[in-house]
Amino acid sequence: MIFLVPGFLLACTNLKPVQQLSTEANRGLQYFHELDYSFASHCRDHCYFQKIQANTIDRDLECKCAVYQEADTVVKDLFLELENYWNGLESLASPELARYDLSSPVKGLQSSKLIDMSEAEASAFQKLSELAVNASTGQYRKKRIVYYMKEADPHLNLISEKLAFILKENLLGLLEIQKESWYAHYKTLSLNENLSPVEKEFAVEKYYRLLEDSEKIRIRIQSIAGLLKLLAVNHSELSANYQNTSQDGFKSAVMRLSKEMRSLHYEFDQLNE
Repeated sequence: MIFLVPGFLLACTNLKPVQQLSTEANRGLQYFHELDYSFASHCRDHCYFQKIQANTIDRDLECKCAVYQEADTVVKDLFLELENYWNGLESLASPELARYDLSSPVKGLQSSKLIDMSEAEASAFQKLSELAVNASTGQYRKKRIVYYMKEADPHLNLISEKLAFILKENLLGLLEIQKESWYAHYKTLSLNENLSPVEKEFAVEKYYRLLEDSEKIRIRIQSIAGLLKLLAVNHSELSANYQNTSQDGFKSAVMRLSKEMRSLHYEFDQLNE
């Protein structure tokens, strides 16, 4: 646990926009926890569907999903590291006493068989963790917050880009494979002359419900990937121009980000209705 010093040591007026930016980032990142789809859940769903296709009844549903669980661990660690950084930045700019845990597991980051992590990406993960811890102890507080952001920026961008790639290419790729399996199965059922019209109707209805659910998952994943890119781009721009930007200019930039974030919030809220 890390304890931060009271806010009278800060130039609160100057740091308020940074706190607002971090607050917006943390709010948006919470949607990751509402994704309701993962590598392991895909594995279980696919396993379950294979049992249905084969008309197999087992006493227990045994699915070999260890590799997929490893991939989920990598995704979770990357995402938590981004949360840790934005929490650290928010607390760094906050005039209030704060306490939070910045521990970040790095061990096993490159062990996933589904997700390739380069040396640079693993190094960025470790570096961002170190920066968050340094920020929390007061080393980068007050006037040096801009250096904290600048030093963290390349690592933040690399991790954000990697995580967005994993979600859009790897996880959505598995969803597309799953959709092809559904299509082949239910198309076969619809052409089966031994099934009654009612049974075929049930199969068609089931297929389109699965498609509807998968489309919601796709939109959620793409929205989160878009959020990661949006935050990384804004962080880069603000960290690069913070010293040369007026207080009002910085506030305007944060307000623009807030507007774009609200658009993403709306998309998620609509999907959850």
